[in-house]
Amino acid sequence: MQLNALLEEYRQSHTHAVNKLIHLICVPTIVFSTLALLWNLNLELFGLSGAVAHWVNGGTVTAAFATLYYATLGLRPLLGMIVFGGLALALIVAIESAGLPLLAIGAAVFVLSWVVQIYGHKLEGAKPSFIKDLQFLLIGPLFVLDELGFHLQPAPQHQTAA
Repeated sequence: MQLNALLEEYRQSHTHAVNKLIHLICVPTIVFSTLALLWNLNLELFGLSGAVAHWVNGGTVTAAFATLYYATLGLRPLLGMIVFGGLALALIVAIESAGLPLLAIGAAVFVLSWVVQIYGHKLEGAKPSFIKDLQFLLIGPLFVLDELGFHLQPAPQHQTAA
């Protein structure tokens, strides 16, 4: 399915103004908290150790695979999500560097964000899109970028008559 079709289908269950606002806030916090929780998934089990094991973890591996998916949707979605994911990973590193409990913060933000999103869908009167297709868990961040005015698709070329 093309990106425009995916965004349009996602948009159909996100028309209520409050639900849309909730998603603009909670989708980024869910991306952050998911990566924060997965950051704590240590890959030393696979023979990695030291600095490599610190940077090659569940969060960075998940971000890498998600980036591959976004690459299939086009250059603009890919670049947008590199920035989006990069900001989430930078926040994770900042929290970790400050000596704060990343796992506890990630878990609290994750639970709170999902509770608020469920409330948004109750207001909307529509089930979350990912209930139909898990792919929409990855479309949510693109919806946020699109709603914020980042043009994820090039403008259509209009042909002129000669």
